[in-house]
Amino acid sequence: MTDALPNAWQHGLERLLAAPHEQHALDAAVALAAALFGIPAAGALHSRAAYLVSASLAEGDTTLVARALHLVQQGGESEASPSPSETILVCNQGRVIAAICVQLHRPDHSLVNPTGIDLLQIALAQTLARIRLAAEARLLHEMSHGLGSRREVAQLMRQVLELVAATFATRVSQIFLLDRRAGDLTMMLVAGEPSDHPRRPGTSEGNRGDDPLVSGGSGLPLATARVPLHDTASGWVVTNGAPLIHNATSDSVFADASGAKLACVPLKHNDHTIGALMLANNADDPDFLDDDLHLLMTCAGVVAMLIANARLYERAVRDALTGAYNRGTFDARLREYWAAWEQSGTGFALLMLDLDDFKQVNDQFGHAAGDAVLRETTRLLWSGLREEDALFRYGGEEFCVVLGGVTGLEAAERAAERLRTSLDREIIIDPAVRVRLSASIGLAMHPLHGARTPQDLLDIADEAAMRAKQSGKNRVLFGSASREARA
Repeated sequence: MTDALPNAWQHGLERLLAAPHEQHALDAAVALAAALFGIPAAGALHSRAAYLVSASLAEGDTTLVARALHLVQQGGESEASPSPSETILVCNQGRVIAAICVQLHRPDHSLVNPTGIDLLQIALAQTLARIRLAAEARLLHEMSHGLGSRREVAQLMRQVLELVAATFATRVSQIFLLDRRAGDLTMMLVAGEPSDHPRRPGTSEGNRGDDPLVSGGSGLPLATARVPLHDTASGWVVTNGAPLIHNATSDSVFADASGAKLACVPLKHNDHTIGALMLANNADDPDFLDDDLHLLMTCAGVVAMLIANARLYERAVRDALTGAYNRGTFDARLREYWAAWEQSGTGFALLMLDLDDFKQVNDQFGHAAGDAVLRETTRLLWSGLREEDALFRYGGEEFCVVLGGVTGLEAAERAAERLRTSLDREIIIDPAVRVRLSASIGLAMHPLHGARTPQDLLDIADEAAMRAKQSGKNRVLFGSASREARA
């Protein structure tokens, strides 16, 4: 069937079929059209979040580009109503997603190679389908791979949002989790990146890292914004348990959809809606299509399972009150750090923090105030730690911090002083309850302190914290072996 076509054109067809990306496919298709008819050609493509264009034209001649782009933007409708002989269209679910226009030399000119037109149209359609299916398969594979890992909610959501945003090439991707007790939604944002994740209309700022199922295990909590269930697109999706495409950008009934195009789907686990997954684009970006929604629904099923599994894992390793890692996790993690030192020789520092006069808080203001102090202590400590550090609630008012890779005494002391300073403040529980907060900190280092076992190292840090408390409180002291190490 292709014998009548030039060999060079057939080679071009092969390049089109092997194109790795949508822009490459469009460029190859336009070049084929121009070569097939020996006249200028231009094309446009409705990619997931952008309109792609390509042309084989003299510089400055944009008429064909504008015509092809208009056809794609309007779904195949054209004000100029060109005849079919001037345009090659590719459709998806009844909507034009690609258009290639050729420049006819005179009004009665017609395209005379129907075989080439058919082959070009079929090849472009197949190539675009292959490229998109491959991207979707990569996304689902990478997301599903996380099902077998013991990662926490914050880490998973950060990774999921990055993967989804890259696949759909959207401006914003967001996850909303239903808070049944508060009757609203928590929108998850990465702390410290407000420019990448702007607060949208209809949201209010919430706590950052207070929820143990929101805080990141690395010490970088996810920031949160509270979103009402009423009058928001995400709230409508969660309330109705149904997906939504919102391509209108004016006169929206949703407070969070003004000036934006949205695709939002529910997150469901065991027939319960636990939140929503949303994509957002600017008003001048392409519309979201039904196949975008179908893929997003598939993603949502995986995301809901990831979140459910991660929540179970977090409940096993986190302290329910504060969100710091629990005592059992500390024992296991300390052994892991010790084993890593045995294998690689990389040392670490261990801090034991004991809150000063905490018993007086409980006696004077009650255990509810004491719980609030412990939660605020955890928040302050997390904010002062690095990605590779870890925070544990050892018991009562005692916390442990492991500083990974810190082997120098001065560096360890600076880190401990930074944490001590962050805790040296007055906490306002409510207008009637003000609590003075401080901590005595003991610092032990491995292998500098010569500990023979993880428990030996812990005893050294604990003894130093006790001396710090006995010698005046609100200070950092090295374990006794540190003087021998310096000597």
